[in-house]
Amino acid sequence: MQKEKYYYELTYLANPDLNETGLAELTEKVAGLCSKEQPILQSDLAKKIRLAYPIKKNKEAFLISLGLQAGPQTVIAIKKEMEEKKEVLRFLIVKKRIVPEEPKPAPIVELKKSEESEKEITEPIAEMPKTQAGEKKIKEAKKPKETAKKKASMEDIEKDLEKILGE
Repeated sequence: MQKEKYYYELTYLANPDLNETGLAELTEKVAGLCSKEQPILQSDLAKKIRLAYPIKKNKEAFLISLGLQAGPQTVIAIKKEMEEKKEVLRFLIVKKRIVPEEPKPAPIVELKKSEESEKEITEPIAEMPKTQAGEKKIKEAKKPKETAKKKASMEDIEKDLEKILGE
């Protein structure tokens, strides 16, 4: 039985107190864990970042990311090893989707303009075609009632104020 292998991305935060040699040793150890079955496909250099909130009393950390292809048992072993390392503040292993290298081009569809499509539709549509449910049809949309209010003149406003105030 052939073991299935998936693409994974391992991202971890390393202690910011590590010097260059300590950081290099840690990345080599982690890379060694990941490359037991297959070589590492992608590797990013360590970047020192500021954390949004403190993790194990650290406000900064080194961010390191690796892309690898491995089986599920290897990922479990990597997880156990990463949990034991004191230099690693946090880590995350994500199973990535496999994206085809050459996506299929979308078919080219030409739209033809007609005189009817250029005209603005002003009449409401009486009925729509049947829905997937079958027999229900969408009825004509209700138009909002238009109430014609005439503007009040200043004289009318003054008369109303006099009535209210009793002058």
